[in-house]
Amino acid sequence: MPYDICAVEPKPVLKEIDGWHEDLTGITELSQIPEKLKAYISFLEKELEVPVKYLSVGPDRVQTLELY
Repeated sequence: MPYDICAVEPKPVLKEIDGWHEDLTGITELSQIPEKLKAYISFLEKELEVPVKYLSVGPDRVQTLELY
């Protein structure tokens, strides 16, 4: 390893985020995404500094939405 990972003492950062109770498996278009899920996706994009391009709401291929 290029550095000694054992010398680092990470501190967890916990953030509470509102959840949603809607069933997502029936979503077929972007306008159906709950606002709280949209806020969560925005949070992830900001924290990870990468865009979230796809949202899967189930195991079937037609249950994957392209966000951009």
